[in-house]
Amino acid sequence: MTPIDENKNLEIMVENDAFKDASYSYEIRSISGDSLIEKGDLEAASGTDGYDVLDISARMDLKQDMEYMLVVKLKSGDGRSASYYTRVVVNDNYHESQLLNAAKDFHDATFAFDKLESESVIGTYKQEYTGGGTGDPTDWDM
Repeated sequence: MTPIDENKNLEIMVENDAFKDASYSYEIRSISGDSLIEKGDLEAASGTDGYDVLDISARMDLKQDMEYMLVVKLKSGDGRSASYYTRVVVNDNYHESQLLNAAKDFHDATFAFDKLESESVIGTYKQEYTGGGTGDPTDWDM
């Protein structure tokens, strides 16, 4: 799920090493994919470190908290093509920083071999999601 801000803007970075002289376009569709809501061509701005920066500004009225499908299409100068699919939703209150911090804490804790499970964030997750069971998945309260 990719959140779009209330101004309906989204910035995407595409690695451009493999696709020289690429052209880009996009489509916004209903989540089922059967209804085209908007499509357009994209101008790539040269980014740093081998990336093109694509700025998508949706023109149509996208409803708040409704999911849509975004398709970004790439066509290289030599005729190769690629498509990227993601779900998008208009909202600016998805607590991205808290979610990313929780994912980073969990990741870091998985490599902290010197800490007991109860001293790390993993113990918190185990208690919250398993009800503090014995460690046997058949004993977990889910």
